Amino acid sequence: MNITYDPIRALVTRHHDLLDQNPYAYFDLRYTYDAEWCAQLCTNAHETDAGHAILAEGQGATPEEACESALKDYQERRPAEEPAVCE
Repeated sequence: MNITYDPIRALVTRHHDLLDQNPYAYFDLRYTYDAEWCAQLCTNAHETDAGHAILAEGQGATPEEACESALKDYQERRPAEEPAVCE
């Protein structure tokens, strides 16, 4: 059996784990014209909470690159007491 690392699955799994702590945790993976692929994990959806905190965010040329970047960002933010707040 060949098991390969899948950053999209890894980020979705991280989101699933966050849902145990916060049922409103939000996962977003989207393509934008300006930034190509973007991935985010937030405390709440931007549409319902303008002051939501970003737990992780990343960009890349592919969905996998964006998710990998977001996972690295999540690890870098973990030691911080409070996540960044969207404005």
